[in-house]
Amino acid sequence: MDEPYATVQDLRDEGIDSSVLTDTAALKLILQMSRRIDRVTRERFFPRFESLRMGGRGSPLLRHPDIIPIIEVRSLQLGNAAASGDQVPIDLDTIVLQAGDPSFYLERVSDFDDHRRHHHSHHHGHHDGGRFPRGRGNVLLDGIFGWISQREMVETEVAIDFAVDETTITVDDASEFRKGDALLINDSKPVIIIGIAGDVLTVDAVPFSGFTGETVITWGRVPTEITRACLILVISERFPIGSESAADLDLDSRMISEKTDNYQYKVAGSKKTSASGGSGGSGNTTGYIDADEILRGYLPPALVGMC
Repeated sequence: MDEPYATVQDLRDEGIDSSVLTDTAALKLILQMSRRIDRVTRERFFPRFESLRMGGRGSPLLRHPDIIPIIEVRSLQLGNAAASGDQVPIDLDTIVLQAGDPSFYLERVSDFDDHRRHHHSHHHGHHDGGRFPRGRGNVLLDGIFGWISQREMVETEVAIDFAVDETTITVDDASEFRKGDALLINDSKPVIIIGIAGDVLTVDAVPFSGFTGETVITWGRVPTEITRACLILVISERFPIGSESAADLDLDSRMISEKTDNYQYKVAGSKKTSASGGSGGSGNTTGYIDADEILRGYLPPALVGMC
């Protein structure tokens, strides 16, 4: 999936102007480095709609098979994959996301247990709710998954049709959207907002067409530290420390830093890891030390013994 974890404008804000890296080349490199982040972490950092068929384990708990955070559950059905007419829908009022930020598990609870449903917290003992029966492919889950800097869902509709590769989307109400939000339009490919003017959202480019009345939703933005890691990789690959291109931009002496929560980011080129053997990285390294340090916190958790 071609989902950029930074925008061309993010790169411009770091002082990399179009005279040294065109918009087209910048977006291509951003996409390449975003894929490298995916490969190293085996995660995703955009909200994405998925329809998954999984096997129950005789437990009240269910998670994405690749251990991706759950943002929203759209529907759940029980039944044999080979018998499509045999699917039994599960009441979503009996489903809660396990406490945590992010939530990796959803839990099936009793219909009558309103207290646990509305005031749910970590519970490692006996579960009173129903269970997902053991089986292969006997649970069908539709939902939204991904790592994001989460906030309350914001929803509106497309106000004016737009064509492929448009850079603006006019919506009914953009008042609750923010620059940097990752949008899902009609559960299609996500895009990032880079500007807002009235009810017009500006993006790098929309790789699909859209029509009046289609749903536009956001749950938040790509995590800030992932955007920083992506920019470190782009700059380090295009302007290696000590190179003539870096000297021309004075990147060797320039350090852009930002402290957010418990992370401190340095963008202006990063040293290669000894394991990388050059650009491209390998295994669980991007090939650059500063990016690897950021991504270490997003490696899949063990989640041992949970279901």
